[in-house]
Amino acid sequence: RAEATVLLLWALQRGTAVIPKSVSAFHLRENFETLNGFRNGSLRLSQRAVAELDALKNQPFRYITGAKFLRPGQTLEQFWSEG
Repeated sequence: RAEATVLLLWALQRGTAVIPKSVSAFHLRENFETLNGFRNGSLRLSQRAVAELDALKNQPFRYITGAKFLRPGQTLEQFWSEG
């Protein structure tokens, strides 16, 4: 599987909201097939693969927590629970 498919599955299995982007018809189709496979249960990463990807959390990566959008004195929990 393509690296993007593995990372998309990893994020979905963790419950992370993912917005994949592509202008390529091939990659768009691959993203939809991954999502459909995840939804119907036919496509999953092994527990070992998930653990190996989770172990990379100490490496630098982009992940939006929402911290830069906080008002003074506001916590992340308050930010994400407000609707």
